Amino acid sequence: MPRGGAPQEDDKTHSDLERLRRFLKEGNFPEDGRLPPERELAITLNLTRSKLRTVLAKLEKAGEVWRHVGIGTFIGTRPPSAPQNGNARIADMTNPREVIEARMVLEPQLARLAATRATPRLLEELERQLQRLEATSDPEVFQALDRKWHQLLADATHNRLLASFLASAHGQTDPNVWGRLRSIYMTSDRMREAVQEHRAVLNAVKTRDPDQAADRMRAHIRAVRSAIFGDFD
Repeated sequence: MPRGGAPQEDDKTHSDLERLRRFLKEGNFPEDGRLPPERELAITLNLTRSKLRTVLAKLEKAGEVWRHVGIGTFIGTRPPSAPQNGNARIADMTNPREVIEARMVLEPQLARLAATRATPRLLEELERQLQRLEATSDPEVFQALDRKWHQLLADATHNRLLASFLASAHGQTDPNVWGRLRSIYMTSDRMREAVQEHRAVLNAVKTRDPDQAADRMRAHIRAVRSAIFGDFD
């Protein structure tokens, strides 16, 4: 059989698939098996978002991963208790300001719980992720790493329902809209400020100070809101 375009494309897809499988085998994921967000995963594997989604769909069909809109992608088959995809269109009904408002309500409480519940392993993961944030100057990479850091902090609460709320909030963001906003507000100065704000939250969590952790997280979300919308209290 002559080798034409289609078989070559199949070979490329197979190569991408095996690359992802190796990552899954070697990766160090949270206890619930959640994979990094698509944007971060695509950067890590050097794949386009469309190619990544193609291989994820194949792995999902094979029962090696399962996905839920607004929550994330997980290793293994979908457990019976997992929510079904029912909020896929919420992103069409909301906007960035509402997402920030939701985070303002939720994330200080996540930080408060993390300060009393975070395990040493998750504290180490948070520290490593913060170091990655400190090391990058690419706004797109920074945003992907930033979301991962916040999700790790939510995981540190050991409350899967609350963690899923944050993942859902992050999922209700149109990439095109947020990409345009990022090009406006994600300056090098803002990235440095954000790293300092993350460090303040993590220090409070490490010292097991719930009130300070909540206050520092609230200050961070306010700073994000101010950078995007110019709002001040």
